[in-house]
Amino acid sequence: MHVADGQAPDAQTLDDGEIQLNGLTLFPNGRLFEGDTVPNAGTAASTLGGLWDIREIGITQFLSPGMNNVTLTSQAPNGGVNGVDCIAITVGVVIVSPPPPVTLFD
Repeated sequence: MHVADGQAPDAQTLDDGEIQLNGLTLFPNGRLFEGDTVPNAGTAASTLGGLWDIREIGITQFLSPGMNNVTLTSQAPNGGVNGVDCIAITVGVVIVSPPPPVTLFD
């Protein structure tokens, strides 16, 4: 998941809202996207660079066998509707295993 976060990483009062997958908590409310997963992570606070992150997380526990719909949502910080933080989930990629091959003729 690639997420853009619009404030400086040292903005102490701006927690990111909860990220949900299919209505369940994927990432809890808090300081989630600090620019610490990208190449300029070490200088992000002083240069205002790195205002985005790349996070990888397993989602198997959010799915059931067979076909699934995947809905990714972002809540306002602290459950509010008009939070002061602004994040953008720009890319969400789900990697699945291919199904086993089907034998047509024995």
